[in-house]
Order: sequence, then C-alpha cells, then structure tokens
Amino acid sequence: LPGDGAAIFRAHFAYYRPLVAATVVGAAARVWEQAANDLHRRRVDKHIDRVRDSALERLAAAHIALQGALLSAVRAGELVERGDPRAEIWSRSAKAHCVETAHSAAQDTARLLGARGFRAESVTAKALRDIRAYLYADGMHDALLRSAGRELLGVKD
Repeated sequence: LPGDGAAIFRAHFAYYRPLVAATVVGAAARVWEQAANDLHRRRVDKHIDRVRDSALERLAAAHIALQGALLSAVRAGELVERGDPRAEIWSRSAKAHCVETAHSAAQDTARLLGARGFRAESVTAKALRDIRAYLYADGMHDALLRSAGRELLGVKD
C-alpha cells in the first residue's frame, strides 16, 4: 500500500541486522580459533615453552566478549521472529554491538599470530577486512548508534 515503504524498510532491517550480527561474530570467532590453535600447536611443537599470561587473558576476554555478542544477536532474532515491538531497537543495537565486539576481538586475537595473520592472503586478514567493512554497512556505524540512542530516548528529529 502507498505509504508503507518506511515500515517495510524498517521490518527488513530488523530481520537483516541480527543475521549480520551473527555473521560478523562468526568471522571473529574464526580468527579467535585460528589464534588459539596456532598457540596450541606452537606449544605442542615446542616452538614456545608456554603460552604467556597476556595471551591467555586476551584469548579469554575475546571469547567471553564474542559469546555475549552472539547472545545479543540471537535475542534480537528471537524478538524479530515473535514480532515483538522491541525487535527493531534490539536488531539495531545488537548489530552495532556485535560489529564493534567482533572487530575488537578479531584485532586483539589476530595479533597473537604475528605477521602471519596479516598477510593479504591469510584467512585472518580476509576476516579482518570483512569485519571492518561491517563498520560501514547500514551507513556509518556511528549513525546506527545515534539512531538507536534516539529511539531509546524517544527523541524525534
């Protein structure tokens, strides 16, 4: 019907954003997994005596952050599926949160791979490029956060 375009657009993005959120968390989890496997392999092969505390802390913090981010994406998807009136704000917020979290976690854990993780042809470098691109999907990332903040406060402008 004429005049329904904005509602259709919002409904589409409410559905789409949790999918993006889960995808980007998955890409960051792949980087995490590669770093963790690499550290394990280097220790088993005796290239390093032990994994340093700072590396263990970085891996644990990234793992916790990614698990929490994934839960927010799943929750947003559940709200969309149920047609909950909070679905749009949850979708917007979850996408912003997941992209920021995935970007940070992937960057932190990729450093554990050293230069190997940043070669243009590496899986890690590709994942980092893909995750970085999501900072700009839906328009500028800050604009997405501002729109979520406006909705949370009920600000109309």
